This record gives sequence, C-alpha cells and structure tokens, in this order.
Amino acid sequence: MTLLRYLWLGYGRKGNPLREIPDLFTNLQVLEQILLQSCQVTELPPSLAQIGNLRELILTHNPLNPELAAAYQQGVEAVKLYLRAGTVVPIYESKLIIVSEGEVGKTCLMDALLDKPF
Repeated sequence: MTLLRYLWLGYGRKGNPLREIPDLFTNLQVLEQILLQSCQVTELPPSLAQIGNLRELILTHNPLNPELAAAYQQGVEAVKLYLRAGTVVPIYESKLIIVSEGEVGKTCLMDALLDKPF
C-alpha cells in the first residue's frame, strides 16, 4: 500500500458519497495524483500535506469549505500550505487612523463612530 501512486475515489456521473478522507497519507510518500471528483468532501486530512510527490489534486464538484476552495484554486502547493497551517480562525478587526489639523472634529467623529453621545 505504501507504493500507491494514483488514488481515484470519485468519478462518474453520480459521483461518490464519500464525505471524509481518513488521515492515513503519511505512509503514501510516492502518491502522485489524488482524484476526489464528485464526492461530498468538505475538508482534507492534514497528513495529505506530508506527501512530497503529490503533483495533481482534483477536487472538482465537492462542497469544499471556503478556505480550502480558495487554496484549491491556487494549486496543490497552496492546499498543502493550508493543511499545514491547521485550523485558522479569521480575525475580523481593523485599525482606523484619523489624521487632520487640530480643532476640526476628529474626536467628535471618533465618538460618533463609537456610538458615544455627540
């Protein structure tokens, strides 16, 4: 099993009801191609990132999570990077710097943005 070069798990008109891929890829170092077309896969196991010879990954027609789908659009190396990063929690915050001359209303604007009384 460690000499497996091609893994095709989903193909055809009706696809494959496969939803989860087991985390067993650490022993498959010669694997070159994975085809998971038309499955029900949303995530990939982190061990897939350890496959050094992986050159082609086909995940079309799968309900991938948005982050994995974005990585898939960029290629195999981006998917490996995504899997190595683990679970990433997005941080929705930003910084605002208000620059102007003095006495023109910067503090009033900041208070209004923070729902403080004007």
